[in-house]
Amino acid sequence: MTDTNALAVDPKKPKAPAVTTAIAVLSYLAKNPSGAGLTEIARSLGLGKSICFNVLNTMLAESIVIKEERRAIWKLGPRLVQLGYAARTSYPIRSEFRANIPLAVKSVIADPRGLLCVVGQLLLDRKGIVIIDRLFIGERRLGQVQIPIGEVFSMTAPVLGRAFLALNGDDEAIAIATDPNEPRSSDWQPALLKSLAMIRANGYATAIGEYATDVNAAGCAIPARLGQTQYAVCVLGRKEDLPVARLPTLGKALIAATREIQSWD
Repeated sequence: MTDTNALAVDPKKPKAPAVTTAIAVLSYLAKNPSGAGLTEIARSLGLGKSICFNVLNTMLAESIVIKEERRAIWKLGPRLVQLGYAARTSYPIRSEFRANIPLAVKSVIADPRGLLCVVGQLLLDRKGIVIIDRLFIGERRLGQVQIPIGEVFSMTAPVLGRAFLALNGDDEAIAIATDPNEPRSSDWQPALLKSLAMIRANGYATAIGEYATDVNAAGCAIPARLGQTQYAVCVLGRKEDLPVARLPTLGKALIAATREIQSWD
């Protein structure tokens, strides 16, 4: 009989070191879009050059990375575009998000202009939220706020990050949010806990001028029917299109809409 517990994935105990190494290499290249040489990649990741070369060469054969021979640098490859598009268009709640969220917005703002709706998914290590889909409501676009698919927000980011943090107790939320590499003010913990308390009380998060001085936002986590909540939704707009006075009503409408979304994973 197969021991199902032995097959369970523990993110803290990788079962395939080569895969972990490949992901580290890809992540490094993603942060260095102009490319990087073998020596730089290996040194930055603490890898032996032979191991790093073998991983890169294997991914090269699948077009996951490319190599510019003239400068001897490595970059992300076209196969990732294909895989990324497949991931974007196949996440479980795509149709529900695109059907329910615009209706929720229009129930609050009858003639919305230039509003941006995004859905973020929690990374398994709880180190951030990645934008997996977005849609615009109205003809005008948000000029100052560009939130492309694939962008990763920190766990303390307005609306999206805090909506996830609020699902945890205070001690756990602080532990998740603590990042020694991110500069913080001396009073960041009390300020964060005050914000999370308000989100828990209301059920939704808001941001006034945090994404940009003239941009407001509201959103909430999308409850999961099984397992851990993985998704959150956020609606952003210029203050003339999404005034502060409308944020509470929009937040409540989004809560109602997300209850209709079948977030089963």
